[in-house]
Amino acid sequence: MDRKINVLIVEDEGVVALGLRAQVEELGHQVVALCTNSSCFWESLKKARPDVIFMDIILNDTVTGLDIVRKLRETDNIPVVFISANLTEAIAREIDDMVASVHFSKPFIEHYLHSYFKNFPKK
Repeated sequence: MDRKINVLIVEDEGVVALGLRAQVEELGHQVVALCTNSSCFWESLKKARPDVIFMDIILNDTVTGLDIVRKLRETDNIPVVFISANLTEAIAREIDDMVASVHFSKPFIEHYLHSYFKNFPKK
C-alpha cells in the first residue's frame, strides 16, 4: 500500500456502517468519522479532511446523500463513493453527472473496495 487514505463514512444502517469501516481498516486505511446524518457529516468535514467520502443515498434524515453532495460540490470536489442497496437508473445517471463521484451497491465486496483504493489518485 502506498499511503493510508482518510475516509469519512455517512451511513445510517449501523451494521452496514460498521462492516464498511472494518473493511476499510482491514485494507490499511483510516476512517476519520462515521456519521448517520447530514449534521454529523458537516461537523466531521470541518474537523477532519477526508480523502474520500462514502455516502449512503437514502438517509434517515431530512436530506439525501445526493442533496449533501450537491451542496458540497458548490465548494469542494472531494471524491465521493455513493452506496445504496436500491440504486435506480435515474439516480445512477445523476451520480455520473456529479464531479468525482462513483457508486457501489450494497452489500460490498471487499475486492471492489480494494480495487477502488488501489486505483485511488496519488496526492
